[in-house]
Amino acid sequence: MTKETEKAEEAPSQNLLAPIATLGNDNDGYFGAGFGIDNTIISGNGNDTNNTIFGGSDRLNTGSGEDSAITGAGDDIIDVGAGDDFVFGGAGNDMVDGGDGNDLILGEDLLDQSTGDDLIRAGAGNDFVDAGNGNDTVYGGAGFDRISGDDGADQLYGEGDSDVLTGAQGDDFVSGGDGDDVVLGFEDNDRVYGDNGNDIVVGGSGNDSVYGGRGNDTLIGFDIFVAPQPLSLPGEIDVLTGGAGDDTFVLGGQLPGGVKALFYTDSNPNSAGLGDYALITDFIAGDTIQLTDSASNYFLGAAPAGLPSGTAIFTNNGSTPDLIGIVEGVTPDQLNLANANQFVFLPPPSAGDGTLAPIATIGLDNDGFFGAGFGVDNIINAGSGSDTVNTIFGGNDVINTGNGEDSAITGAGNDIINTGDGTDFVLGGAGNDIIDGGAGNDFLFGEDSAGNAGNDQIWGGAGNDFIDAGGADDIVYGGAGFDRISGDTGADQLYGEGDSDVLTGAEGNDLVSGGDGDDAVLGFGDNDLVYGDNGNDTVVGGAGNDQVYGGAGHDTLIGFDIFVVPQPLSLPGEVDTLTGGSGDDTFVLGGLLPGGVKAQFYTDSNPNSAGLGDYALITDFSQNNSEKLDKDKIQLIGSAANYSLRALSSGAGIYVNDGSSPDLIGIVAGVPVDQLSLTNTSQFVFI
Repeated sequence: MTKETEKAEEAPSQNLLAPIATLGNDNDGYFGAGFGIDNTIISGNGNDTNNTIFGGSDRLNTGSGEDSAITGAGDDIIDVGAGDDFVFGGAGNDMVDGGDGNDLILGEDLLDQSTGDDLIRAGAGNDFVDAGNGNDTVYGGAGFDRISGDDGADQLYGEGDSDVLTGAQGDDFVSGGDGDDVVLGFEDNDRVYGDNGNDIVVGGSGNDSVYGGRGNDTLIGFDIFVAPQPLSLPGEIDVLTGGAGDDTFVLGGQLPGGVKALFYTDSNPNSAGLGDYALITDFIAGDTIQLTDSASNYFLGAAPAGLPSGTAIFTNNGSTPDLIGIVEGVTPDQLNLANANQFVFLPPPSAGDGTLAPIATIGLDNDGFFGAGFGVDNIINAGSGSDTVNTIFGGNDVINTGNGEDSAITGAGNDIINTGDGTDFVLGGAGNDIIDGGAGNDFLFGEDSAGNAGNDQIWGGAGNDFIDAGGADDIVYGGAGFDRISGDTGADQLYGEGDSDVLTGAEGNDLVSGGDGDDAVLGFGDNDLVYGDNGNDTVVGGAGNDQVYGGAGHDTLIGFDIFVVPQPLSLPGEVDTLTGGSGDDTFVLGGLLPGGVKAQFYTDSNPNSAGLGDYALITDFSQNNSEKLDKDKIQLIGSAANYSLRALSSGAGIYVNDGSSPDLIGIVAGVPVDQLSLTNTSQFVFI
């Protein structure tokens, strides 16, 4: 059976939800009849709000418009039609059709820990879908979708365009579909497909089957986000199948926080590691295997007896070599560790464990509050307990939920929301909102699914928080814990504060600060100020003229957008300033892009251009600091022969030997050219 045939037989019917006759007027508000009562609500076109949170097996059809549908326990059928919609499915086996538009669809487990097997079709648009617990099936449709399952055996399909899919707990089936996707299985024994496009496909913990499909894919078998020590679990055997295209099989690499580690080794010098390895099934010309350190740390041989036949990759680990991979169907004489077309090596591992804590789910509510009406100002003090507060009709609201597992959803208006301690969910809506999540693992959204922007101030508090500030000029403080913070359009100020965080500024001239911990800090679009601060950070400026600061620690600094890369690999006039700070830092002027493509940055690919308008300015390379002598490094691609160094009035220029006119890609400020050498491995590293 082919892979395509197998997937087609497993996929459930693609039929959409049955249509319901249209009733009601535009811009309607409906509240369910009572506890456990079955409701049929057909609100017609317009911006509607349907709330049946008390339960029952409900049928909701909102028609087109910017709609909100919130249900409780029961097997519900929800069709929100075209428009940017918000759906809260509640407990039970729900069927949700998001229709066209940018939808936010949340399964039952964000407010109720009971299980439901949901069927969700997000439809066309850029959708955010969290299916929750249970054996769920999700179809993303066309558009950039972010889809996640939770506990249960889920089937997640990204379908059209580039998507991000995460399976979480359970034996999941995850398929990226068309586009350049990021596909993650996470826990348990998953089947993970990149399908068409240049995909990043990650199996996670457990015995996973990872398929790249068509395109230049990057395949990773284990969990790179919550990495155990050692870096595989006993008995973990992952099957990696690249498919058509030039694929990269990752057996070692960089974990969050900049920690570099070799995978599938149990760190036991007396163990042969025969129970944990990656099985590469279709290694062909154009494919590469990624490892850490250098070729001298490994050797090749025939696969041990009783295992799949092919070439085994061993690491020199004490008295007993450790098996980390088998290249099936390929004999040892067909592979060579010194062949750069077959193997690529990253620098040796650095200190630290790179562990990132997972996020807990949100719990059950005790009290329910619904706002008084359209535009009415509400003051709601819910007290302690797990509460649900909904003032989506608007008004300048003050909401205090107290401690507990709370949910607060507001509409238009300048709202003040304090959820207290506990794992909370907040959807701020339009207006200039002030949100304080308090202690606990919180999900905080500054605006609603319709994209209604406001200048929000958000405090995550202690805990592992997910914060999306939305559009406009927002200020976000993550607090202690592993936080994931993102802005959107607007000039945002994002502060990770304590512990290891992931921060993304998105569009606008942003200030993004990692704070303490090993952070990933990204500015993305426009002209950003991006700070790693304390810790071993990865700091990315993105598109625009960015100022990138590593701060204290061993940092990796990148000036441009490595995720949505224009051709050429810089924009006209893009000049990024890179300042490493204290510690041994790496300044990246070329590297490996998603999909395994190597690229030189800050070159316009014009053989007649000197590239004087687009380059990276490195301000504090180690040569200008006696305490850091030969500590910092500059990363390039290819070899020293592809570059030249020239004296400039401001320091040393790094040029790509590109046709008749060498192309400037970097300036090392304050360092005479005679103090640098492209062949000095303490100063330059090539991949």
